[in-house]
Amino acid sequence: MRVDLRLIPVFSLAFMIGYQIDDWLNLPLIKYYPNLGTFSWGWVKNPLGHNTIGWFGWIGWGLIAAVIVTALYALIPRSVTDRFSWSWSWIVPVLTACFALYIVITGWWLHAPG
Repeated sequence: MRVDLRLIPVFSLAFMIGYQIDDWLNLPLIKYYPNLGTFSWGWVKNPLGHNTIGWFGWIGWGLIAAVIVTALYALIPRSVTDRFSWSWSWIVPVLTACFALYIVITGWWLHAPG
């Protein structure tokens, strides 16, 4: 099986964007409760105010977004995608890092639902 290298940047960029959107919306696919040692699926109200870790769920939504976007991109003929320039793609990691910094500095998680 041969890996199509043109899909790697598409997957990476889609993952970053999907992860960041889910982080901002604070709607993880799963949540982990370290005090209870259990997971919950979807958006569940925090039981009895226990600590929660949404990182696993953000990773899950990032992966789902990346797989869907990459699969759709793979359907586009190579003759079309070869004309597409990736010289601008550096801006996506920079913007997602700035947005992540904004979320942390403003204390978004303190006021977000969940």
